Amino acid sequence: MKAMTNRLCVWTASTIVGFLAASAWSLPSKAAEPAFSWSKPIDLPKLDGEDLVTISLDEDVYRSTRDGLPDLRIVTATGETIPFLSRHAVETETRLVRHNWKVGDISAEPREDGTLVIEVQLKKDAPKPTGLRLNTPLHNYRHRVRVEASDDSNEWKSLSDDGLIFDYSAFIDASNNTVSFAETPLRRFRIWIENITSEQESRLLELTRELHEGNETGRKEQVVIERRPLRIDSIEFFRDDRRIDSTTEKARLYPLDGFKVVQNEDAQQTEIRIPTARQPLNQFELASPLNHFSRPVTVEALRKPGTIENTTLLAGGRISYLDFKDLQVDERTISFPTAREAEYRLVIHNGDSPPLPISNLQARGPVNELIFFTSPGEELRLLYGSDEAESPRYDIAAIQTALDQGHEPQSASLGSASSADVTKAESGWTIRRLANNPWLLFGLVTLLVAILAVVLYRASRQIDQLGEG
Repeated sequence: MKAMTNRLCVWTASTIVGFLAASAWSLPSKAAEPAFSWSKPIDLPKLDGEDLVTISLDEDVYRSTRDGLPDLRIVTATGETIPFLSRHAVETETRLVRHNWKVGDISAEPREDGTLVIEVQLKKDAPKPTGLRLNTPLHNYRHRVRVEASDDSNEWKSLSDDGLIFDYSAFIDASNNTVSFAETPLRRFRIWIENITSEQESRLLELTRELHEGNETGRKEQVVIERRPLRIDSIEFFRDDRRIDSTTEKARLYPLDGFKVVQNEDAQQTEIRIPTARQPLNQFELASPLNHFSRPVTVEALRKPGTIENTTLLAGGRISYLDFKDLQVDERTISFPTAREAEYRLVIHNGDSPPLPISNLQARGPVNELIFFTSPGEELRLLYGSDEAESPRYDIAAIQTALDQGHEPQSASLGSASSADVTKAESGWTIRRLANNPWLLFGLVTLLVAILAVVLYRASRQIDQLGEG
């Protein structure tokens, strides 16, 4: 009987050890992706190469995702995940910053057709230019300019075919001595200036008087035509860069499924129930047919939609409206910290004033966007909606750097929702899920220790009995 008990303990211990070993062997090096409920195709814009792309989330996504948006993934047609940066969309105001530098390696050749051809060699470490300036001391001129660029002086690429430099000082304060073109890494430039020598009327008239015996018998006035070449003192190249001057969070109006107004005369309150699709909201704007009112108001989140048993106060304030002759006051917006609640409750405290009728209500909030790198021809989908998914930890340094440098992502759009057709995480009590259960592992280890203690105790007793025998 004792031998059978020992064999049973050893068999149980071996089984547990084998289970733990199999569990450890079956654990993947990377956590399996959780199951997602929904999928939307991403309609990409036309791309010339790898570029930044942004998508804005819509009501379908908000309705099916959790707070903090941990249950979002962008995947390719083969199921590979695409790293993305999630943020509130912003509107940026930029300013143009121009960097100028003069060049010294210049050669020029006048042609028989009146064109002046200038070749310029930039230094290797010079910035990539986006234009040039021809500095001249002259006034009252007009010349067509073409700009070409090359690496080897054999094959030339046209940068600008219709450049125009001019000065109309004789008529108006208007002039231009620059030619802009697309950024280029090429280092050698050729500038064609047409009609380098122009004919211009002199400001002075040539006057001839005819005299006979001291008396003037005739007078001739002639206009003097001057042939004047275009004098160029120096040539400067420049580069235009846009720098972010300020950023503000982009906001939009979100559609509501409706709202319900209840006039609570006993509490002297106007109550508004607002169900939502869990969009990110931070403002409500009320409209009333009354021309004059000013009432305290509070915004509450209903933790259990449909009942006021569990509410959280989000903000309090006052809404006011006055439209009387030259007196205009419009403060009908109540703001609160950004939230994603399924239902809100606005309470307007009327006091002894008549109940405030409500004719319309608008909701406003930030726009959540996902920014990522992609290339032409990619087929991407957005997966969303999961009770198990955790926030991904992507390497987004390159995306953030590109945004900081002023690169604007191109806009993509989301298609229609469908059930997610992806490989789902294992469900049920599989070995992997059991092995990841800390309470089960703790119980197994405790049981294993107890069994080993019993085996060792019985073994020591048998050794003692053998010694006595």
